Amino acid sequence: MLAIKNVGIIRNQSVFENIQSFLRNYEKRSKNTGIAYENDIRLFFRVLKHKELEQLSEEDLKVSLPEIFQYQNLLIESGEYKNSTINRKINTIKSLYSYLKGCEYDVNPFVFKQIKDLPNDTKNIGFLTPDEVWLLADLALQEQRDGLKKRALILTAGTTSIRKSAIRKLKMSHFRKSEDDDHTYIIESDFFDKSKLIEKRIHEKLYFLIKEAHGDKGEDELIFDISDTAIDDMMKRLIKKAGFDPKRNLSFHSLRKAAIMWVDEFTNGDMVAITAQGDWTSPTVAYTNYINKKRKTNLAGIGMFEDSDNSIYDELTREEMLCLLKSIGNGLGAQLRSKAKEILKNRN
Repeated sequence: MLAIKNVGIIRNQSVFENIQSFLRNYEKRSKNTGIAYENDIRLFFRVLKHKELEQLSEEDLKVSLPEIFQYQNLLIESGEYKNSTINRKINTIKSLYSYLKGCEYDVNPFVFKQIKDLPNDTKNIGFLTPDEVWLLADLALQEQRDGLKKRALILTAGTTSIRKSAIRKLKMSHFRKSEDDDHTYIIESDFFDKSKLIEKRIHEKLYFLIKEAHGDKGEDELIFDISDTAIDDMMKRLIKKAGFDPKRNLSFHSLRKAAIMWVDEFTNGDMVAITAQGDWTSPTVAYTNYINKKRKTNLAGIGMFEDSDNSIYDELTREEMLCLLKSIGNGLGAQLRSKAKEILKNRN
């Protein structure tokens, strides 16, 4: 009797409730997997039906083979996803439709069998240091067209970790002055992550650079009206001009990694700060795909047995010590400057 009663409940549930039931099966295994699958499903119906999950009717579930092919092509052409990610997104929908068929909806999950997985194109994108980001930004000024705009683009990506697909949507209307810091501006929008409002804090120097690059255009006009192809071609030129080793496999995505690694160094590995910088829902992605790949393993095996001989600093002249301190960049340099400010503050 209990089984029969449950079947009746399933039949009377809304489309949204049945999708939620499908997702709960994956959330039991992994919360992160459940979140990823929900994002995949929401994106599918937003693109094809222009609806949120909560608004779906049984009629909205009907999709044709050409529509699925079109969806796959849109994901490819967006330039935002690796093939492996696109394959996962399609397979998530395929699994959902098999589940919905079991709930006696009039759907055809077998149509997804005609969609072949894309070839694996996963590559380890190389990392850039903050100093290298500045070098690329300086070289961008020498470009024949839009040098200032390209410089602003590189520095924005290299400090905010905003993905290429999102940074191209930026408008001046997305910026506002911080209420708690006169030297800070905030980029505020939901196109970084459709499920929540995202804030990115930038220094006023970068804001004025972006504003200068934008020129006299309106606040609702795109700041970086540069195509994906043009951005990729620009990065190839600048990377070659900078003399970086091709084996490093650097790309525009390396700018995003530069900011993430700066936060890692500046905060001594604070995973909360690193996760916020990358706009992830969980630190697992940050650690597995960024931090763990960048860090060397077994450092303690050497470092713990090395003598901490600080007497070498006593041999430096004042001028040499100042030169050394000023030459330290990246997160460590920022930490030292922050500590210096604290010392001066306490002096009073």
